[in-house]
Amino acid sequence: MTVFYDNLVYSLQRYGGISTYWYELTTRLLKEPELDLRFYETGKELRNICRKKLNIPATQVMHSNRAGILMERFLNLPANTEPHLFHSSYFRVPVKTRQTSTVTTVHDFIHDLYFSGPRVWLHNLMKKKAILQSDVIITVSKHTRNDLLRFYPEVSPEKVKVIYNGVSENYRILENPLQLSRPFFLYVGFRDRYKNFDFAMKIAALRPDFDLYVVGPPLSVAEITLLDKALNGRYKVFSGIDEHLLNELYNGAFCLLYPSEYEGFGIPLLEAMRAGCPFIALNKSAIPEVAGDAGVLLEAADLDDAEQALQFIELNRPVLVNKGLQQVSKFSWSSCYEQTYQLYQSLQ
Repeated sequence: MTVFYDNLVYSLQRYGGISTYWYELTTRLLKEPELDLRFYETGKELRNICRKKLNIPATQVMHSNRAGILMERFLNLPANTEPHLFHSSYFRVPVKTRQTSTVTTVHDFIHDLYFSGPRVWLHNLMKKKAILQSDVIITVSKHTRNDLLRFYPEVSPEKVKVIYNGVSENYRILENPLQLSRPFFLYVGFRDRYKNFDFAMKIAALRPDFDLYVVGPPLSVAEITLLDKALNGRYKVFSGIDEHLLNELYNGAFCLLYPSEYEGFGIPLLEAMRAGCPFIALNKSAIPEVAGDAGVLLEAADLDDAEQALQFIELNRPVLVNKGLQQVSKFSWSSCYEQTYQLYQSLQ
């Protein structure tokens, strides 16, 4: 089987959930002895943390950067005359021929629901073209599948397959977790409006003896002002950290605060569960699919409910940790890969 993998996402972000997904598939595909695997790259990939870890032979890489990265992502890749399967990491498509089977993965509909302006128009132009030209579409949750069929009713439901993400095995319960003088809550991820970071700050403010540890991009001036006002300096920020330090933070945290309004999946929930960290999240979007009954899911961003959730975790921590370990065992990158590879084979 000949497979063309488009590594575009590595040119668009330094790190992120889609990069992790693409890396986990690629590391396993590279081990398939009978697979003719080739990669499209723009030449800007090596700034990406995941791409740096991949050992891709130069003979398997084809460069395509005809108009600069800003325009290249919107151009169709050249046609290939041999029978092959094409899968892009981020909505790029090839010139379609009878010899081409195209797969697209859709992770979420955040742009459609929470953003506006030229950024969204260009993103959706690219995404729509990929969805409509694909033979099969992978979604990472049932919720994302439902969103796709709502936004694109012309797509046949039979073409849309749900394959769940996995979680790194680097996350695990440590025998000797962090021992700090003050307990802390943990927040992991970006802080766009729909992520409800302000609600996480308010939850942390309920407990004056707790700190808030924030893992993600550096804080903006506005965020520093809000944190100083809400927590009076009781916070720390961790940017660009590796999985081993993040695992230590999960192990040491009282709980993960994950009050996002919308997630196509929610990998930090799996990371927390593997590390024995209870969580408070919202009962919205794909989060219930991932969380099961392993944490506390709030119906709304309500502080009274959050206070009750904190008390529930205090009283039921061992039970929640065990439920988390049971729930996270249902997800793995190996399973994600096996299902994806079987899908590839079904298109040949």
